[in-house]
Amino acid sequence: RLNLRPETDSERAVMERFGEVEECLLGVLRSNNVTLVDALGAPFDPLLHEAVQQKESDQYPDGVVCLQYQRGYAVSGKLVRAATVVVSSG
Repeated sequence: RLNLRPETDSERAVMERFGEVEECLLGVLRSNNVTLVDALGAPFDPLLHEAVQQKESDQYPDGVVCLQYQRGYAVSGKLVRAATVVVSSG
């Protein structure tokens, strides 16, 4: 998710609608046995995550995902796209 801060009522309304659309799409995915691989804060697992960078972090210990660029997806428990992540170097 993007951490955008809407400044106007119009921007807030657009963001709310995007949130509703996202929830609808996620519901369709769940009903078809698609699960998300959310990696933020999880220990790096090369079977689930594709590391594109390593970065120092005061917030996350070494080997933990500190930033997620793209979610991963699994269908019926089988990974179809790994999460694209940045891993903390401590």
